[in-house]
Amino acid sequence: MLRVLILILVVTSGVFASDGDSYGLQRGSVGAYVGGGPWVSYGTHPQIGGGMDFGLAKYVGLYAGVGEGLAYRAQVGTFAAGGGVMIAATNKSRIVPFAKFGGTYNRTTVFGVGGVNIPVIGYGGGVDAYCTRHFGIHTGVSGGRSVGRFGGGNSATVSFGVFYRSK
Repeated sequence: MLRVLILILVVTSGVFASDGDSYGLQRGSVGAYVGGGPWVSYGTHPQIGGGMDFGLAKYVGLYAGVGEGLAYRAQVGTFAAGGGVMIAATNKSRIVPFAKFGGTYNRTTVFGVGGVNIPVIGYGGGVDAYCTRHFGIHTGVSGGRSVGRFGGGNSATVSFGVFYRSK
């Protein structure tokens, strides 16, 4: 039991200890991520997505992302692309929380019938857990509220994946 406790302390001290470098957004940093998970909008559906972020300052950056989902027994597909502002709690810990706020343009298609374009106000957040200086595990939760002609709908996405960040 004592050996297990010592092993847990050694592993977590490596995760939370400062290595002299800051993790998260840095001025001039470029990051990329890819992942997937459930998309919740009138049911739960599979989705995949990815994107990039660009560090403007130590805590602030811009992000751009795309995603693809299938719904209702693969009879409805959605493609989303958007971006906005990202704020990260850049620090010396390998666990870096972040928040995002922006807009997305969704194209929802009923296969064989046609589709509609829907603007969405997006928001979300998550945690990047660095495994090495540049690579890690990305976990995020995002939500959206459609606006405009087809406005009034809410959706949410949970994603799990991997990321790379240059600084």
